[in-house]
Amino acid sequence: MNSNGEVDFLKKQLQTVYRVNSFLLSITNKKELLNLIMSESEQIVNAETSSLMLYDEGENKLFFEVIHGEKGERIKSIKLDMGKGIAGTAAQERKIINVRDVESDNRYFKDIEKQSDFKARSILAVPLLRNERLIGVVEVLNKIDAEFFSEEDVMIMEILANQAAIAIENARLVEENIRQEKLASIGETISGTAHYIKNILAGLKGGVYTMDLSIQKKNWELLDKSWKIYQRSSAKLDKLVNNMLTYSKDRELIKSEENIIEIVEDLRELLSERARLSNVQLDVEHQVSDVKLNVDAGAISDSLLNIMINGIDANDKAEGRIRIETRLHEDIQFEITISDNGRGIEPGILDRIFEPFFSTKGSKGTGIGLAVVKKIVDEHGG
Repeated sequence: MNSNGEVDFLKKQLQTVYRVNSFLLSITNKKELLNLIMSESEQIVNAETSSLMLYDEGENKLFFEVIHGEKGERIKSIKLDMGKGIAGTAAQERKIINVRDVESDNRYFKDIEKQSDFKARSILAVPLLRNERLIGVVEVLNKIDAEFFSEEDVMIMEILANQAAIAIENARLVEENIRQEKLASIGETISGTAHYIKNILAGLKGGVYTMDLSIQKKNWELLDKSWKIYQRSSAKLDKLVNNMLTYSKDRELIKSEENIIEIVEDLRELLSERARLSNVQLDVEHQVSDVKLNVDAGAISDSLLNIMINGIDANDKAEGRIRIETRLHEDIQFEITISDNGRGIEPGILDRIFEPFFSTKGSKGTGIGLAVVKKIVDEHGG
């Protein structure tokens, strides 16, 4: 390598370290992180495709976590024993393997080629290690501008693998912390909502008792009233359970193109009777009549429902009013504003309204509704 080549190589090394370090600083979502690592691997050594396998310590096997390429999904179910295939050998021996010609290498696992319908010519497999502990293996396949991967490619991939191992470890730690926080939150929920749940159960029991009594006495007026008590209590319990599940569970949003105006109008219709009984008028104003957005319709509906119910329940005016406005901005952002003429929120607690299990309603509230609203909005990038 001449002096110009050495300078170019050093530049490439520095660029690699800089880019991967930017992953460490900015990304904690493991799925997004792993896809970026693979894209970076392909680009930096000019490879046709790549895969990343993570190590399952319990099974002592490697499993495919990220596979780039059209037919990569076909081999997602394959698990490699340690020492099997080029990746399994790199993992077991904790060393980089650079195969220049896979056809002449008896370690090559041909079942993967058959299932993926992808012809490998050259493979560079690099174990991901953290303090001598195996995290996984990254493979790049088929050098585009040469027959095989060079020693320079090996050195570059070693740098990337070291940094990637740290990044994956960090992402796992973040996930574990979130999981522990959510488990703790569930415990707080059980404790903090005990009185609220008892009130709901009392309503359910009372409704069932009076329904039974009214049927025995053929008092249909009392039956109608007791049935409504039962319905209200049942609806409260259903809402509480859904909110707790939404807040505590990791879940994939089920997004589709939805008319957001229709979602708002459905909610207006759903809450119209509840608002009337609470002396609250619902006013809705749409800047546009038809807006399609890629959202999880159920989640968005739940978040808006929580806010609107809060507004209705907090009404302390003889003539309450809740106003919902929708507008589309020039930068293609959509805004939904919900306001009311109630007493508002005290400045001293305004910063805490999205804090899980914080409530000013005593045993009448759980403090989880607005936390759910924030979670759903955050999940949609709002």
